[in-house]
Amino acid sequence: DEAAEAAVRAVEALVEGVAQAVCQEPRLRLLIVGGRIAGYNEVTFDRFVEGVREAGAGDAVEFTDWVGLEESRRLMAQRCQAGLSIDRFTYEAVLGSRTRIVNFLASGRPVISTATTELAEELVREGFVI
Repeated sequence: DEAAEAAVRAVEALVEGVAQAVCQEPRLRLLIVGGRIAGYNEVTFDRFVEGVREAGAGDAVEFTDWVGLEESRRLMAQRCQAGLSIDRFTYEAVLGSRTRIVNFLASGRPVISTATTELAEELVREGFVI
């Protein structure tokens, strides 16, 4: 179906972007926390993990399962130089928010984000998120 094809294209574009970024900047490291959601996005997340490894960027990307807020903030403060939040257009994204963006900012980290949620759109307008 059309939505599934769009999801596959989005994953492929993200894999390509990660691979190109790692190729251009070999020091780049990504820490992905809680990307897999059981019963929701397992297929696209697994395809992303597989694609990153196939593209030769697997050594630059570390995947962890979901962690609680305290551990998440510790990881942000100790291991991250910037936060990245990528959302596709869904009603959940448009009507909801992304607390990860707030937590990155609260940890003193800059954020790179799609402007899908109302919060992200406002933070982009105010110059807090690019």
